[in-house]
Amino acid sequence: MLLLLSGCGLSFKSRADKPDAQKVYVYGSACHEQEQEAKTLALSDLIQYSSLPILKDFQTFQRVDGDKAFCYHATVGRVEWGQYSKALSKEKATLQALVSELNNTIYYSEKSIVIDEILQEQGRFNRQLQASLKIAPVSLTPFDLNRTRIETDLNARPSIKMDYMPCSRRSNYRCQLGFISKVKDESQDISYVWTFGDGSRSVHRNPLYTYTSEGDFNVTLRVEDPLGAYSVVSTVVKVKALERPFAYFKTKKRQYKQGDAVLFHNGSYTQKGKLTSYRWSFGDGKHSFRRSPVHHFSAPGRYDVVLKVCNSLGHCSSLSKQLTIIEDDTAIDTKKGVPIKDYIAQHGPADAQIVKEKALMSAYLYDGIWLLAKRGKIECAVKEKGLVTNLLGQPKKCYWHEKHSKQYMVKLK
Repeated sequence: MLLLLSGCGLSFKSRADKPDAQKVYVYGSACHEQEQEAKTLALSDLIQYSSLPILKDFQTFQRVDGDKAFCYHATVGRVEWGQYSKALSKEKATLQALVSELNNTIYYSEKSIVIDEILQEQGRFNRQLQASLKIAPVSLTPFDLNRTRIETDLNARPSIKMDYMPCSRRSNYRCQLGFISKVKDESQDISYVWTFGDGSRSVHRNPLYTYTSEGDFNVTLRVEDPLGAYSVVSTVVKVKALERPFAYFKTKKRQYKQGDAVLFHNGSYTQKGKLTSYRWSFGDGKHSFRRSPVHHFSAPGRYDVVLKVCNSLGHCSSLSKQLTIIEDDTAIDTKKGVPIKDYIAQHGPADAQIVKEKALMSAYLYDGIWLLAKRGKIECAVKEKGLVTNLLGQPKKCYWHEKHSKQYMVKLK
């Protein structure tokens, strides 16, 4: 039914009252004491038809003389309405095909936004269709809006990002680069194919790779879901060998007791040329030129140990680490070569004593430490577990310990 405005009053007019109903459809009808007002009201028709583009293209006005009023009808001809109906049908078909067209083309990160836009378009169409049906029949049905169904029918391409962790001072040469993939998709069953630009490939999600030659390499990641939707991303990795060597060393611990044998494991290397020299400074005035030396610190304290390495190209590099040396509380307060009888006279009888006559050796137990004497003179000290400990102010040098003390200590037990 159509709305009739007359002055300030409102009434309804049926389709049977339309003027020349066989030829035109009336979409706006109004009467008013003022002619212009009647025409304007007939055009606006409560604004509910403003979404119909056809009404802007095909508008006719028929003046009807009323009782002391001006009346107008805004109408559309049947031919024009037929054209509009076809355009409306085409618009619906386009919206229906939209999901299929977008399938496997949009990215997963865009999917929610695209679905919102589709729902908005379908809602706008439904409102337009309902407004059209108030004017004349249209052989179309509204969309059955359903977000879940659209989400199921619309398969998105995986959204992917890639990155890598550079290595070896960003030279990326002969070191292990860590490649990282960040993927968002509906499916968890994703396949990964990495190509590293030098003929090598990987199907791991986050692979590790080492370049053994220099150059700029185009690294590509292709990700595909079970329905065939895929995405590709790439980046360039620059690989260049450095001329300066890499100085590196480590110790088993960062703290030792005075007199301990500290092994410095040298892990230095060079990407170009060969390593030609090593110079160690132990922070106690002592030096070494061995690759991996062993050093004894005779006094407690903190020592800055520095390693300097050079290669055949004449380039050098240094590394410094600090070691802490603590006092050995198990050291025997005597020196090598002191007569054992003098020690016993000063410290009292031993807790236990063992004598091995053929080797002219003897052992005296003092607070869990065996003081070993050879030919009556103190040679070194060994803990009960067979570990060499300090003599007063002296490094742990017990030359016969490795060869003899083990079998000696077996008898002691």
